[in-house]
Amino acid sequence: MRIDQKVEDGVTILSIQGRVVGDASLELRREINGWLAEMPEGQKPNMILNLAKVAMMDQSGLGVLVSSYTSVQKRDGRLVLVAPNKGVQNLIDITKLTRVFDIYKTVEKALASFEKSDVDEVFQENRDAYIAMKEELLKKHRGKFASFFKGKLVLVDSDKDELIRKTRERLGEVKALIYHITEQQIRLPQRRRIESTDFRS
Repeated sequence: MRIDQKVEDGVTILSIQGRVVGDASLELRREINGWLAEMPEGQKPNMILNLAKVAMMDQSGLGVLVSSYTSVQKRDGRLVLVAPNKGVQNLIDITKLTRVFDIYKTVEKALASFEKSDVDEVFQENRDAYIAMKEELLKKHRGKFASFFKGKLVLVDSDKDELIRKTRERLGEVKALIYHITEQQIRLPQRRRIESTDFRS
């Protein structure tokens, strides 16, 4: 068995080739456990297991997938599968693990699912905070712009570009959101990666 690892957009991709049976399953377990052990505290472990070149998997290999999924979930991360062949897919179906794993046809589609999840999570937290404060913000700062991070108001400024600059200066390269303080309803998030700041009104 061969395991290739790379990181793309903050997601670790393990591409596995060969037979995931017996001792090879233990090797895969060690690889994933080592990756989890090196993950900085507070960082969500997100992983894609690319199974496109896995020729065969037995119950021990499937057990590694399940235990790894559980370990990742405990740290608020996600582990998804890509392109299992017919035999591996049948094993997943028989054990009813299709209810557990998100399975995608390509690595690109799997990566897109992480981007959407990330966008939705960040957007929801900051949207709720903005809505809770909107009435007060309208009274004091109507027409201005406000930045939010981790569900908290960061700064208010009449110039959007200046607000973005100040927010980056204060927080660094983080996923903060910028709102225009108006009566206008908030738009739903787009399926795209959030940069360090993102404007939504």
